[in-house]
Amino acid sequence: TIKNADDYLSLAKQLTGANRWALGSTKFGLIPFEHIFHVPYNWTMKSGKLVKDIETPEYLEMVSFVQKLYAAGCFAPGSEGWTKSQMSNAFISGQVAQIYDGLPAFGKPGGYQQTVPAANPANKVAPFIPFSATGGKATVWLDNIDFAWTMVKKGSTDHIRQVLQVANFLAAPFGSEEYLLMNYGAEGTDYARDAKGNPIPTPAAALNTAVPWKYLAAGPNTLYSPQFPDAVKVLHDAYSKLVPLGVADPTLGLFSPTNAKQGLTIAKPVSDAVTNYIAGRGSLNDVKSAISTWKSAGGDAIRAEFQKALSGATASPSPSA
Repeated sequence: TIKNADDYLSLAKQLTGANRWALGSTKFGLIPFEHIFHVPYNWTMKSGKLVKDIETPEYLEMVSFVQKLYAAGCFAPGSEGWTKSQMSNAFISGQVAQIYDGLPAFGKPGGYQQTVPAANPANKVAPFIPFSATGGKATVWLDNIDFAWTMVKKGSTDHIRQVLQVANFLAAPFGSEEYLLMNYGAEGTDYARDAKGNPIPTPAAALNTAVPWKYLAAGPNTLYSPQFPDAVKVLHDAYSKLVPLGVADPTLGLFSPTNAKQGLTIAKPVSDAVTNYIAGRGSLNDVKSAISTWKSAGGDAIRAEFQKALSGATASPSPSA
C-alpha cells in the first residue's frame, strides 16, 4: 500500500525498466500529483483573500516531486509531448503503468476497461485513488461539476423564456424521454432495447447522437452502462472514495473579464516553465519568476475581479453573445 510520496517514488522506480516506465502523460499529467500534494483547485480562500493554485507552497512542492520522478527516469522519454492517442496507446500496450485521463475514459465502450486486458490479459486497470504526500488523506478537485458556459443573447422577456425552455428540455434528468432522445437518439434507428429494457446503441448511434446542442444544458451526470456493469461498479466505488475528498473552486460560476480575455495566455509561460523545469531544461527559480510575471501580467487583476464578485458586487456585466 502506498502511504506517502516516498512510497510512491520507490514503487515508480520498481515499475521502470526493460523499456517500460511507471509514468507517461501529456505535459507530465500533473493533476494527480496536485491532488497528492493538496494543491487547491484553481483558487482558494486564505484569510478572506483569493490565492491562485500556482501561488501556494504546495504547488512548488508538487512540481519539485514530479521533477524528482523525472530525474529518476520514471517518465517515458518525450512523453510530456505526447498526443492523447500516443498516451493512450502507450498505456494500453503496457509501455507505461500510469497515465492521467478522465474516469469516463475507463468505462465507456472501447474504454480502458476493455482495451487494456484485450492487449494483454495479464494487465488489469483501475482508477487511481490519491494518497497524501505526507500520509493520510489527499484532496481531489471537484472539477467535473461544470462543463462550460452557455451564453444567451440579450433580447425580450419572451425570447429569454423561449431559450430557457430549450435549456430545460436539454437538462431533463436521467430516465426521462427527453434524456433518452438526446443521449441515445431514436429507438429502432439509434438504439434497441435489451431484455431488461436497457437502450443498446446501434452502429448508427455514434454519428446521429454527436450533436453539439446537447452541451448547451444537461442534467446531473450518471454512471450507467448496461453493456459494462462491472465497469460501472468499479467507477461507483472510485467515486465513492473520491467525492468525500473533494475541494471546490470558490470562483466557480463567477465571471472575470480579464480571465476570459487573457487567462490562458498569461498562464502558458507558467506551464512552459514547469515543463522545462521537470524535464531538466530549467530551474525552480524560473518557475517562481514565471508565477511572479503571471501576477503582474493579469493575475492580480483576475483576482480582484473574482474577489469583487465574491463580495456580492458585480465584477462586470454578465457576458452576452
